[in-house]
Amino acid sequence: MLRTTVVNTLNYFYPLGNTPAVCLTQDLAPEQSATILLLGCGDVRNILFTTFADPVKHIDVTCCDIEPAILGGLPCLQLYDLEKKLTQIARNVLLFTLLIDDDKNQNLEQIWDIYYHLRLGKKSFDLLQQQARKLLNLLESLEGWTNGTYGHALRFCDTRTVARVRTIYEGYCLPQSTPEAEKSWREQLELMFEKAKKTKKDIVGESSITMTGVRSAAPAGIKAIQDYPMVTERWWKSGVAIQNPRDSSPEVPNPTFLVSLNQALTLHYGLEPLHGFPSAICYVPLTSASTLRLPDNTPSAERLASSARLQFGVWGDSFRKAISDRCVLRFCVADALAFCHTLQAEGCTAHLAYDNWTFDPLVLDSGEYHSRTEAGCAPARFSVIDTSNLLDHLGPLNMLTATAPLLEPGTSSTLYTEMLVQDKTSNARERVADLGADLRTLALLFGLAPIGLWTNATATSEADEGMLEAAMGSRDSARLGGVGGSTQSRTRLQWKHLPNHPALDLSSNDPKNFLDLRISVNTPQLVQTLFQIYKTMFRHEDVMELMSNLELRHLSKTANPYYNRASLAALLKYLRSQVIAEWESVIMSLLSRIEEDFSPMSLCGNYAQELYLYFHLAGLFTVDTLVESKLEALTKNPSPWLSSWNSKPSLVCITMEVPRAHLVPLTEAPLETRGSPPLCMNVTSSRASAVQWSNSFSVIQSGFGTIKMFGRTEKGNPQLEVIGDPSCWGGTSNLIISFFTPTWILYQEPTTAVVSCGLQPTAYATMAYKQTLGLELCIFTTTLADRSNLHVTEHMPNMTALPNLEAGVSGETASSPSSKAFQQSVTAEISGSHTYVTALTNRITCFSEAWKDKLANKANAVQVQFKTPLTANIIIGRELWCQMHFPSPVASSQRKVRIARKSSYIEVLAPLWQPLGADNASFVFPIFVPEKLRDGSISPPINYNLPWINLDVLPTIDISAPQKIDWLVTHVSLAMSSRERKMREAGIAGKLPPGTQVDTRVDMKDGLFSLFMHYSGLQGQKSDTFGLWKDVGGVQIIILPSALKLDLINHTVILDCAVVPLTELTMRDAKVQRFCASLQPLMQINVTHDELIMWKSILPALAERCRSWKHQAACEYLSKSSVPVPEFEKDSRTPLCSCGIGQFLKGFLKIPRLQHLEYVLKKYATRAAISPIFAIPYVEDCFGFVNDKIKENEGPDKLVQKIANGGCFTCGRDRKKNATGDSAELLTCSRCKIARYCSAECQKKDWKDHKRLCTTS
Repeated sequence: MLRTTVVNTLNYFYPLGNTPAVCLTQDLAPEQSATILLLGCGDVRNILFTTFADPVKHIDVTCCDIEPAILGGLPCLQLYDLEKKLTQIARNVLLFTLLIDDDKNQNLEQIWDIYYHLRLGKKSFDLLQQQARKLLNLLESLEGWTNGTYGHALRFCDTRTVARVRTIYEGYCLPQSTPEAEKSWREQLELMFEKAKKTKKDIVGESSITMTGVRSAAPAGIKAIQDYPMVTERWWKSGVAIQNPRDSSPEVPNPTFLVSLNQALTLHYGLEPLHGFPSAICYVPLTSASTLRLPDNTPSAERLASSARLQFGVWGDSFRKAISDRCVLRFCVADALAFCHTLQAEGCTAHLAYDNWTFDPLVLDSGEYHSRTEAGCAPARFSVIDTSNLLDHLGPLNMLTATAPLLEPGTSSTLYTEMLVQDKTSNARERVADLGADLRTLALLFGLAPIGLWTNATATSEADEGMLEAAMGSRDSARLGGVGGSTQSRTRLQWKHLPNHPALDLSSNDPKNFLDLRISVNTPQLVQTLFQIYKTMFRHEDVMELMSNLELRHLSKTANPYYNRASLAALLKYLRSQVIAEWESVIMSLLSRIEEDFSPMSLCGNYAQELYLYFHLAGLFTVDTLVESKLEALTKNPSPWLSSWNSKPSLVCITMEVPRAHLVPLTEAPLETRGSPPLCMNVTSSRASAVQWSNSFSVIQSGFGTIKMFGRTEKGNPQLEVIGDPSCWGGTSNLIISFFTPTWILYQEPTTAVVSCGLQPTAYATMAYKQTLGLELCIFTTTLADRSNLHVTEHMPNMTALPNLEAGVSGETASSPSSKAFQQSVTAEISGSHTYVTALTNRITCFSEAWKDKLANKANAVQVQFKTPLTANIIIGRELWCQMHFPSPVASSQRKVRIARKSSYIEVLAPLWQPLGADNASFVFPIFVPEKLRDGSISPPINYNLPWINLDVLPTIDISAPQKIDWLVTHVSLAMSSRERKMREAGIAGKLPPGTQVDTRVDMKDGLFSLFMHYSGLQGQKSDTFGLWKDVGGVQIIILPSALKLDLINHTVILDCAVVPLTELTMRDAKVQRFCASLQPLMQINVTHDELIMWKSILPALAERCRSWKHQAACEYLSKSSVPVPEFEKDSRTPLCSCGIGQFLKGFLKIPRLQHLEYVLKKYATRAAISPIFAIPYVEDCFGFVNDKIKENEGPDKLVQKIANGGCFTCGRDRKKNATGDSAELLTCSRCKIARYCSAECQKKDWKDHKRLCTTS
């Protein structure tokens, strides 16, 4: 209901993920328990990987599965089918139970085969049969499952999911009644398998090149280009990725890939088996002690699959340990939006259906969900919400409206969203523009923090994938994408709650008394912003806008619209609770703007009545025609439908049965043009009517089945029941469609008004179906007199109440918070037609008489001292009055201060922080230190955008042979964006504009590059000791790397280090002096003053991200409620707290020449995790430089082949000419850090071609 209903005549199943696993808890503090909501969770990879990467945290995971299917010729046409979600949940529960039972790892290979292979050997098939029958016995009821073998850890959220999963398991079981039944069952599976292979061949062809494996193999993705296609081809042909040595030949099609309630379900033609596993361990040399190191004798052709199965076993062990006492998993098969809005409700239902294609009401288990606060109940608020890439399919605004209310209060709580864009060079920013407002403005409206957009810094790499996709961007799309004609590049964004700050009222004893940072917006600016969002949401209804650009890419954006009027109403309802404004005036003005926009060249006016209806249901505004007491005055003619009703509500539900024969134009349309067109209903005047009118409705519920009456409501009005047909489009039942309409419409022409079902006239639907359905795209038409095909009820079929669009959102309008002592209010300034926030005005008003007197005294100077772009100290005289907090970073250097001494307030106006601004070095990896709560408890510091990581589970890279890790040069160099590369190149060439200098971040990234290159021995002298050296003051910080770690979580590398800040106090220690003297040869990394300050500002974050210890009550951070950042070289303070000093594992670091090493580590050193700092594609162009240079050079095919080959760009040799031993690694171009050569001669030969590509890294 809360999203567009589309025709899904084709059903594809995507049982295995096509993106590498993520650690779901990486943005939480190590001691924090996690409540996690997975929407579109797909397969099991993320859960298994999280238990491996974070082996100590307690987690409670709620999985609502939703599986996308790509239809027709346009890759953007996406839809959702409940049966695919159900089939995936069944597969996942089956796997989890198998892992739990296999406590001795006796069946690991068979379990792998059952989940990942298309065909099974006898042992695997027998195990599957045994487990399916065991689960059938446990799934007799929800209560039976909960009290059974697995109910303590694996739980179902509702009875319907239990019943339908049980039906899936029945389909897994080989019929044992007769030999004929068994033979028929096997033959049916074979037919389904062959159908899937034929579909793949028809759409993709015999072979294809796919880039998605590159992201799984990062940071060594270049080396995986050729391997993934070979494994995938073998998997589709033979049914296995790797042979099971303990089983017979795989001959039986795996029913877990093929069985569903809807037998029309087909495996997706782009399915690939191993993309969920980080495969860099295949291409990166690891030390012998690394857990994930493959045996040396692993055949090269099997390394990819062997690495995946190895990780599966290790992850499975971690999962088994976690599920025993610190992990609970919950499952629900439902539409993501419906499930979220139901969780927002106070009870067990919001009177929404499970999915747009069923009428069954979504009702959660009353035993688990009867309370949102009672201990022991299932969570309904979450510290982590991961939406997979549902933004691409359900719409960003729909997802934010559904999930933001479910995010648990707390600075570390994180919402992850993801988009699969066509390339990283421009599409990420283009997709943001499609929202109608920029992301930072949306974040302020929703009360969220898009931290990556604030800092333009992340430790998560998208470098390998982004570079190669930019390089291949101009290739033939069919060969590039493998499926659908284009490649898809993943870009993730994290949204957090704003930092919690204590309320300004210091007299409060409430430990939960935190400052409210909601923004105020004046009515005209807010109306303009909301109107622009509305126009973007419904641009598919604007004929003039569509006709202005007939390019396929533009048309595809509107082919499958995300939003309807219920979406808009839910959005506004939530924003009303988050933004302080004159909301009654805002809604009235917004409606006026919308009505003024109605025109013959726009279809928006046709949906006016639906707009009013859902504004009414959401409690936003009610027009007179929806006031029940005024309904009689609008009655022109009696309606036969309502004549027997005891009471007449202001809105009713019309249900239509569409005869199956009328669906032929949809089911028989050519595959390449069928698509997934959106449905709509229309109620219009008859042609004979003197006044012509038309009303359209896109908020519809649909399904297949039969209708029967099942009683009356409490008001005595009729109710309908739909008995669903699980065969859907593959069955014989009629299509049933229901929608709400204002009751008064039934009175206009009680019997002659026309009711029709059709397709929304998007540009794509019109082109695809105008020949078979006509220009009106009408599927079926009747009149209100038709009692056979129409029904009118008070509620939707199978429902007992109206849908609850107010669930989880306070009915109160947001207002400015106040206290006994102070009041803070933040007003956002939004630019005219551009709808983005340009500045924030923060006002603190004083109510304390004592402070009023101090402020009124002109002898007391007022100072505003910014500690961070988010926080400023307000000082009156010499006393700290209070802290001023902003909901988004501001440019403090451009602030304007207004002091109203008589009116007792201080106001600071500052433009929004620009992440590409000159002062961006001060805000890279911020740490927020909560105040000590008044109940005495301690909340640890929070790393706001640098993920926590357990270094001890990561594999260690073997750096003894640098030529085997030459990919590291390119990887680390790609931390610089296109802009930063140009700036560095201009600085080296002395071509910077007068008065400008190289960005401090560029200098620091240069220093990081040197650190990685010298430690690995890839460039220059190899070193194991480093010092940050300033021309005044000498060495300031000593960095002692212990190991180079392969970061499988963030697809990059990490230096596991001991860090020793050298202060005046430290250098007085004689042992430290002798230690420093023994450091030689010390690799010095020269830093500027600003660069040194940047290093000191991020060191606490680098230490905090790998913390395995707890902060103590005497922690310097906690006592000061902030992280001190020394501003001068001779500052005696250290940026690191004392809690982590000496916290190292035994044998962490061994450098024999260093004197008193153990003493220094124990008394002065802190463990830190140093990784490259990457830019954010949403903020700036990160990889466009590759594509730009290619256009001037030799074409992408040749370049990518050179990169993929991994050898000399000229002759292909993999070692330096005439060299042996450790010095045999290839030479790397010092400017671009990409091209590699075996000799200076080869470099000269290639220069004619390469010089047009080469740019400074």
